[in-house]
Amino acid sequence: MNSSELERFRRYLEVHREVALRSLHRLGEVVLTGDLECSQDMADLPATGTQEPSPQPSDERLRLLRLIEAALTRIQEGSYGICAACGREIQARRLDALPWTQYCLRCQQFRERRAEMEDWPADQPVRVRKAG
Repeated sequence: MNSSELERFRRYLEVHREVALRSLHRLGEVVLTGDLECSQDMADLPATGTQEPSPQPSDERLRLLRLIEAALTRIQEGSYGICAACGREIQARRLDALPWTQYCLRCQQFRERRAEMEDWPADQPVRVRKAG
């Protein structure tokens, strides 16, 4: 990836980070101070008031914010655009669609299949169809 492409992704990610922060702030559901660490758990973030954090909209925005922050960190470290699982370059088309992704399409599909299998009830057989 050349430096102009990397700069384009950095600017795009920074704009989306600001939008996500404003959205969370406007909703008043999560108070963020300082830099957000990617490894920080939801339970570590203070919620406003005594109510429990709302599900879905703010959780999804916070998850996206974490992914964006992690992608910006990878840009700074020089590992942006490299799959965290296999070490191959992530295709530009995938980065254009999901600039915060850390996995190539093949590894992401493998992770999703594995997650589906882990949720599969142990007493249920797995049916495999032949290709073709």
